[in-house]
Amino acid sequence: MQQAPLRKKSDMKLLILYLMDKIAYPLDYVTLNDMTTTDGLIGSFDFTECFAELLDAGNVRELKDENGEDVYLLTEQGERVVESLQGNLLPSIREMVYKSALSMVDFRISGRKIEHSVSRSENGKPVFTGGVSDSHGTLFSVTAELETDEQLTRVVRNWEKRPEAIYKGILAVISGDADYIL
Repeated sequence: MQQAPLRKKSDMKLLILYLMDKIAYPLDYVTLNDMTTTDGLIGSFDFTECFAELLDAGNVRELKDENGEDVYLLTEQGERVVESLQGNLLPSIREMVYKSALSMVDFRISGRKIEHSVSRSENGKPVFTGGVSDSHGTLFSVTAELETDEQLTRVVRNWEKRPEAIYKGILAVISGDADYIL
């Protein structure tokens, strides 16, 4: 069931804090943005605005990781806010976004590398190839000849936005865990 987008900034901020609290791992801005916007409850513009306000209010702090990149964690104040207000978010929303965020973060932190390329077949149709690899080699590879350039654009956009969902979804289908799709 698709949830309606959050409308109040206070709910958006609480969702951001809730996810940061549940993940409890320093995250870069892009990952935070992706994990909070992936389910459509918050748009990227709203995330940017709310996250800046959370930083200004002292609920989130910025640090440098081992590579000198900016990462973010909750402050004690942010943890107290989540502890006292998380009940304001519906349990179904909390469960849905946490599950999506955990999947995304696990996929990125694991060191998996995401790649894709685009080419043309002999008959001129667009061809998409995407892959996932780690230090042991290729985990997953898919190649699809598509009908139109518009379809290719949608496939590339979706691959770039949620490769972990595609990877896990295809594994679920071919392993029989998602027979209902067939």
